[in-house]
Amino acid sequence: MTMKDALRMLMKELEKFFYMATENHKLVPTAKVKFLIWSLPAILTCPYATAHCIAECYAVKSEHQYPDCLPSRMRNWDFSKTDLFVPLVSAYIRKKATYRTWKDCKVIVRIHESGDFYSQEYFDKWLAIAANCSDLINVVFMAYTKSLPYVHDVPSNMVVRSSIWDDTTAEMIQLTKELGLTIYTACTAGLWNALPKRNQCDCKSCATCCKCWNEKFEELYCEIH
Repeated sequence: MTMKDALRMLMKELEKFFYMATENHKLVPTAKVKFLIWSLPAILTCPYATAHCIAECYAVKSEHQYPDCLPSRMRNWDFSKTDLFVPLVSAYIRKKATYRTWKDCKVIVRIHESGDFYSQEYFDKWLAIAANCSDLINVVFMAYTKSLPYVHDVPSNMVVRSSIWDDTTAEMIQLTKELGLTIYTACTAGLWNALPKRNQCDCKSCATCCKCWNEKFEELYCEIH
């Protein structure tokens, strides 16, 4: 058995514990940008979800549409509660990011295509994973969250955006400002067309737009989708 075969077997073993996707309809990899996408069950892991957020949750639609979606996310949730979560996910990300075809690319670890930081302990685990990967200059961790009370000490290789809806409380908006986070919100087509181009996030092609993880804004908008 070659080293390459052994490493392939190792990755297959890790995938028995959890699943990270490499693309979705917006996060489409290119020759220069790759994605690793971590998902949890929608709503069940969103302690600070607003009524509007729950009513419009796109992630729930996927769970209803694809039979394997919710079981996969539930498996990730269960695994995230174990002591193996930090070392094994760290190892998986490190190996993926240093693949021959990935090592010269920007690798975006999208935390929560669905779900959110469901506890302080869980958020801190992601801080530990980011710390374990801090020497990989091509890796950036990216999350949109409503779980602001858990957010602290965000490292330089992690970008956290505050997910704001029209029913977000004033207290959460104030906490967003205190944490120095960018407000990320969806808007109607009419408002979208009136916004400065700089504040628009082109969600049709995240790998082309790159604003979510590359630049600092007070507010960033996408169209409702």
